[in-house]
Amino acid sequence: MEVRKVTVTHFFDDLRDEYENIFMKLQKKYGLDEEVEYDDSEKEEEYQQYSEELTIMFQNLKKSNYKLYVFVLTLLYHDYILGVSNKKDPLHDVLEEHMNHVRSNVDDVESLLEYLEENPDFYTDLVEEFIEFNENTYFEKRKIYLKAKDEDSYLLKIFPQHIIDKLYYVITYTEEDLKSYFVEEGMSAVGVIISLLQNLYKVDKDNFNKLIEPLIYKYYKNFRYKKDINESDQDNDELLSLIENKDIEQIKKEIIGSIDFLEYIILEFYNDSFVYDEERKNKVEKEYSKHKIKKLEEMM
Repeated sequence: MEVRKVTVTHFFDDLRDEYENIFMKLQKKYGLDEEVEYDDSEKEEEYQQYSEELTIMFQNLKKSNYKLYVFVLTLLYHDYILGVSNKKDPLHDVLEEHMNHVRSNVDDVESLLEYLEENPDFYTDLVEEFIEFNENTYFEKRKIYLKAKDEDSYLLKIFPQHIIDKLYYVITYTEEDLKSYFVEEGMSAVGVIISLLQNLYKVDKDNFNKLIEPLIYKYYKNFRYKKDINESDQDNDELLSLIENKDIEQIKKEIIGSIDFLEYIILEFYNDSFVYDEERKNKVEKEYSKHKIKKLEEMM
């Protein structure tokens, strides 16, 4: 079975890893690869040497490949804005104040380049925030991009590729994606889908709801039928009772908090997608029509 799945490029994510390796090698050279601290007096000399060499690296790139120089800087600045805006640490206020100062001077690519000419120390700030941003997981970055939707117009002026990069992190997962996981990975897809749902629940409730609601709906219809023909069991009867007696938000909360419940609804999604024939599906639909649950119908 072929499943149509929308995919987007992770080119920029791969590129980030490449540049992070370059910058981390330079930090390692000066013993700064574990953590770069502004106020570490014991590392002050090494930090200064590192900053100077980093500036020279960028200046050399500017002379040898100007287009690449501009591209790298706009990518770094793009991640700098996203990273600082979403920081949660004791230095957040200081860093945000500095970021706002920079933004007041940077309206486009040209003004960014001018700012760096006048403030070469900013190369180091860019690199440090870029590395920290790239250390976020895919779903942590997804959360950042979703929260930063008001920044889109500004970021596009600096880094036009922002729209492609963002799409990679915020693209909506669909039922077709879930089917494709089963096609590609067999029953190992159950674990993949559980992890996906758990992460979406934390960072993207809208997409989580779009996935979990059809899963609950299909599960209930199929297992209500199984119960009628004595194919159910005590564990699944417990989930059926939960769906029948709790409100939708409580149902979702309890399902996401139970690996067993998640497995039940995902396995039934698999059966509904790949196992049950049309005759059985018609019987299920006919039986469900006798006792539809209003909250499930409203949910769909």
